[in-house]
Amino acid sequence: MSRHQQGGLPPNENSLYDATSESRLFRHVLLRAFNDCIYGTPQAKLEIIDWIDDLDGADDFGTVCHYAATNKGFMASLLWELLSAPKAAALVRASEARRVIMMKDGERLDAEERHRGGHARGGKTRSG
Repeated sequence: MSRHQQGGLPPNENSLYDATSESRLFRHVLLRAFNDCIYGTPQAKLEIIDWIDDLDGADDFGTVCHYAATNKGFMASLLWELLSAPKAAALVRASEARRVIMMKDGERLDAEERHRGGHARGGKTRSG
């Protein structure tokens, strides 16, 4: 049994979690932050800013990103974008980001694009 399994320690920084229940839980924390950026009260938006800026030094945001298997810098810039964008633009951007964040891997994303009849990674689909 690994140290991670024994004591709940985070895995090596270079490894990513797959779509385990734990990873999905932390991804949903990020998705909740998306909603708060768009629909939240001014107080909720200030809490997100404090969370991203890590004013207390706890790096809770970094921990959530790590366990969600997402890039902290990318997520921070995305949340800032959602906070500052007009509501309509933020809704579109959040929708795109939700879809990508909830995907298990790039192949599944490609399969979804092919299913929709779109172009995945610049290549044509068999039907196109």
